[in-house]
Amino acid sequence: MAAALVAAAPVALGSAAPVSASASAAPPTSVAATPVTTLSEAAPTSAPAASTTTTTQAPARCDSIAPVAVTFVGTVVSRQAAVVRFRVDEVRIGPRLAGTEVDVSYVRDARFVDVGTRYLVTAAFDPDTNLYVSKVRTRRGEDPRCTARDPIYTTLANGTPIDTAVFAGLRGTRGKVARALLLPLAAAVGLLAALVAAKWLVIFGARGVRRLVRGPAET
Repeated sequence: MAAALVAAAPVALGSAAPVSASASAAPPTSVAATPVTTLSEAAPTSAPAASTTTTTQAPARCDSIAPVAVTFVGTVVSRQAAVVRFRVDEVRIGPRLAGTEVDVSYVRDARFVDVGTRYLVTAAFDPDTNLYVSKVRTRRGEDPRCTARDPIYTTLANGTPIDTAVFAGLRGTRGKVARALLLPLAAAVGLLAALVAAKWLVIFGARGVRRLVRGPAET
């Protein structure tokens, strides 16, 4: 049996079966190339488009603005409480009032209007009081956009705004009251200063007399 095996597969110890170079070489390992994407080939990143919708603020509702009833140039004849009487010199808008006298209500601004001064008056009509109504200052808490649209104002005859400073209102009745209070106070202060000056004058005068009297006696 051993002889049969040796005869079936005679292999010489010194002659090995030739091995082809292709068989001995390790099969090449193929590495798939990773594609490199350049900046120019990169997909553009689109920034969110700026909104073209602009937010517009709704216009202010100025329902409190009354329509103009009359505009005239007039001279103040009298003033009683909040009502000022004008002698109309020239009418620019409204009925023919030239040469007549018109009463205008100012609510809280009458003190800024002086008797004998000419003004440009733009007024509305109040059916409840049957009087024309105007003002010198803007209304408290009014939207500035409504203030710019409001034509109901009284200015000086040349269009210059009336002075409404702190001491501008100390005229008329209130001015008289202020003067009635301030003038006596000023007089009292002046009198007190005069008395103090007189006191020191007497003191220094007495000292001078004493020095004169003592001088000859000591010599």
